[in-house]
Amino acid sequence: MEKAPQTEYLPTTFTIFGITGDLSRRKLLPSIFHLFRHGLLPEHIEFIGLAIEEKTTEEFHALIADSLRTFVDGTVEENELTQFVSLFSYLQSDITKRDAYDVLQKRMHDSDKKCDAPHQSIFYLAVAPHFFIPIIEHLDASHLTGPCPEYDVKAKIVIEKPFGRDVESAAALNETVLKYADEDQIYRMDHYLGKETVQNMLLFRFTNPVINDSWNPKAIERIEIIASENIGVEQRASYYDTAGALRDMVQSHGLALLSLVTMDEPNSLQSKDIHEKKQEMFETISIFDENNIESSALRGQYEGYTQSDGVAPDSTTETFAQLRLKSSHPQWKDVPMYITTGKMLASKETRVQIHFTPCQSNICKTQGIRTEPNILELRVQPQEGISLKLFAKKPGFYVETQEVEMTFDYNASFSDEQPSPYERLIHDVIIGDQSLFPSTEEVMDQWRIIQPILDTWTSSHDHPPIYTYPKGSHGPAESKQFLS
Repeated sequence: MEKAPQTEYLPTTFTIFGITGDLSRRKLLPSIFHLFRHGLLPEHIEFIGLAIEEKTTEEFHALIADSLRTFVDGTVEENELTQFVSLFSYLQSDITKRDAYDVLQKRMHDSDKKCDAPHQSIFYLAVAPHFFIPIIEHLDASHLTGPCPEYDVKAKIVIEKPFGRDVESAAALNETVLKYADEDQIYRMDHYLGKETVQNMLLFRFTNPVINDSWNPKAIERIEIIASENIGVEQRASYYDTAGALRDMVQSHGLALLSLVTMDEPNSLQSKDIHEKKQEMFETISIFDENNIESSALRGQYEGYTQSDGVAPDSTTETFAQLRLKSSHPQWKDVPMYITTGKMLASKETRVQIHFTPCQSNICKTQGIRTEPNILELRVQPQEGISLKLFAKKPGFYVETQEVEMTFDYNASFSDEQPSPYERLIHDVIIGDQSLFPSTEEVMDQWRIIQPILDTWTSSHDHPPIYTYPKGSHGPAESKQFLS
């Protein structure tokens, strides 16, 4: 990894709310350390960590060191560890109380005194969603979201999904956030969008004519997005039982991937142009039939889910969701789109499949050659890459075809170390690139798309069945018929 030639870093104060939490220890601190190790942080940067626990500086630095030794791949040298932890200071704070922000303001004011160049503040909210609004309100009341006093550089606020629970709560959250901060200050973190394959989707589509010219309803039969996990709810049971697969995966990750696969070509790769085309695409997407939810969505629950600690014994929360979608966009109006996600399935993988129209040529018909569709697969995880399934003649005296696969693998093709999704996205926050962060309009459209399903599945009467499926399977048996 190396810094892009045009990148200029501003002196930065980076504040992390919830610094002692699981997200910070597992994801944020290791990712920031990797950026530090590769020289991808501003020369002048300091981190302020806030949490409720009382800790001395030594105890706080020991927590950081333990996080890096546990979650960073490879050896962490003591000299770089010492340099890294020296960038961090700790504030024991109740983040729901105003006086905590007075202390933070003083700490940041001391940093601003060193500001002899444009200076930025970043606030990362690595906390539960119900803290988002109180924190942002307190930051505004303490005048911490405005520009650096000497320069017109506005603060940045990073929030983690979920961005609401439904259309109503998402609208309330966005309204409150935008009351205290502008859209260009808000960075909504969806780590799926930081994966290399996801970022490559636009370039892959629009820089390869052989692909771009085939991206049309005449050539494409259907689009499928699959995001499966081979684990259960684990320690997230209490949260997950109030959310479910539809909220947890489809609303954010699944629909975000679909927009990148189907959006029109932007004028450039600038954030504004990308968001404009994504938003235009989202406005055309809806479930297959809002008057018949069972034809548009299927839900399932793995066997034994209700015996998990933290799960209600009579829970109807779905651990498997499958959606059939459509678009009014002229390019896609006849192409069905499917999103499938679930827990306790056979494998952990995320992939986008483009199923092309089966062969209609005279040779296929007269020779009786198999006519299954070619499938282009964009693998998001675990082994990032792209493959294309084709048919070729088998060696021999007879005309017989066999499926073959052309494969591109990131790790095999590129020797450079790939940044993790969090590394990529944190770096984008620092340099002010919002391309990979959902906008307010995109979030609201994502909730709009799934709201009819949420309303039906949570209804007290006439709700569709929830199908059970064995652990380690491919989901409910009914899902195969749903796809057909």
